[in-house]
Amino acid sequence: MMVFPDQCPFMQIIKSTNGHCILVDVEFWLTHSCYKWKVKKGSYGYYAYRTVIIKGKPRAIFMHREVAKTPKGFVTHHKNRDTLDNRKSNLETMTDFDHKQIHQLNRISRFARTMTP
Repeated sequence: MMVFPDQCPFMQIIKSTNGHCILVDVEFWLTHSCYKWKVKKGSYGYYAYRTVIIKGKPRAIFMHREVAKTPKGFVTHHKNRDTLDNRKSNLETMTDFDHKQIHQLNRISRFARTMTP
């Protein structure tokens, strides 16, 4: 059963400037919905980001890293594989090695399912 934000008081949607819907917790929505969020294709899906100017140069701030407070040198994994679901409960901080292992296992299991008679 799919749950929509209007039925659930602890999550909200932020609409990106290019028309994507990004699922977030209410507390994040209250403080960050004022920014102009964009969505672009990445390695494992589409990712929400905003642009800030640091030392005169534009820099992308990714929403999932901001929500999870991911430290430098680590990555943020979306547990349900929906990269536009940026609720805290869906995010997990891990090493790049561990993250690649998870996605490698997913590819192998998908391939194995297609090979079974």
